[in-house]
Amino acid sequence: MPRNLVEYLDLLVGQKVDVRHIALTLDQIAKGYGEGEPLPPDPVKSTDPRAKKYLQELAAHGLEPGAWEMDALPPADLHDVIVDEIKSLIDEDLWKEVEGAEKEQKQAIAEIADQWRTPLPNIDFLLAEIHDLIQQENRSPACQTTE
Repeated sequence: MPRNLVEYLDLLVGQKVDVRHIALTLDQIAKGYGEGEPLPPDPVKSTDPRAKKYLQELAAHGLEPGAWEMDALPPADLHDVIVDEIKSLIDEDLWKEVEGAEKEQKQAIAEIADQWRTPLPNIDFLLAEIHDLIQQENRSPACQTTE
């Protein structure tokens, strides 16, 4: 992974980003499609100044010279690699704790929503009480005007 890409991501989000090379590794290339044959390579650009070192690294892993694109990896394998890496980073206890809190919060929201939709059970009584209080207030000496 280019170093400048990691530095750019760090700058973009304003903190250190943990970037991991998890897909299309030399081991995945060597494994290929599972029949013992490595993934088919594209030619390496001999004009690339990194080509010599890269070809030596491939030879050290017993791979023929070549370059591979991410789409050479079967989609199901790529999916599994990503899911496995994410799962390896999850703190299961903390995950369960957060799920529990989330469930409680959803329940509380559902209860509030139910109360919001359901009219007050004795709304007519309360409205009558308010009406009586207003009537009493209107009849009180303080509200009466003298002419």
